[in-house]
Amino acid sequence: MNHKVELYTLSTCIHCRKMKEFLSGRDVLFSFVDVDMLSDAERQRTLAEIQKHDRNLAFPLLVIDEGKRTVVGFDPDAAAAALDL
Repeated sequence: MNHKVELYTLSTCIHCRKMKEFLSGRDVLFSFVDVDMLSDAERQRTLAEIQKHDRNLAFPLLVIDEGKRTVVGFDPDAAAAALDL
């Protein structure tokens, strides 16, 4: 099944890097945003979007099918289940 997959990360976060590797290793098509690399205005808009899915602003945040499913943190089992892998 094809899902729209968005990943919110921090460029220095090892768990974020592991989630990218996890998705890539399973040939999951995804887009990602390194939130800490955004300009101030873009960062504020993106953080507001992230808070719709996770009030704690934890990273990585995997958003599947525009929020129908989310996975907070590096949790390969939860990500696999949410993506029907």
